Amino acid sequence: MGTAARSRLLAVLRTLGLRPGQTRALAAWELGPVLATSLVVGAVLGLVVPWVLVRAVDLTGLTGGRSQPPLAVDPLVVGAVLAAVALTVLTAVTVSAWLAGRTNLAQALRVGEDS
Repeated sequence: MGTAARSRLLAVLRTLGLRPGQTRALAAWELGPVLATSLVVGAVLGLVVPWVLVRAVDLTGLTGGRSQPPLAVDPLVVGAVLAAVALTVLTAVTVSAWLAGRTNLAQALRVGEDS
């Protein structure tokens, strides 16, 4: 759902009695699962793709060695990257939910009439 459609829907729901806090919770509930799923899928792909590439591509010409270099996964770096992405996602959901709670009812409903 796009921003304009979401704003109009939330404006209608607020007109019908939805409180601003409930509006924020609804926006977070709508965006949270999608962002959590993308975080998990991204983490899995981020760990699997290098493993596949090291086995599929001959890197001995680039490294100057006689054998394929081993894949080195630093848990501290992986954890830091996941934490940074999770913090970014949490910030995005929080800002989106906060903005959804501040929707100007009259403006959102008027904009919907023009389309």
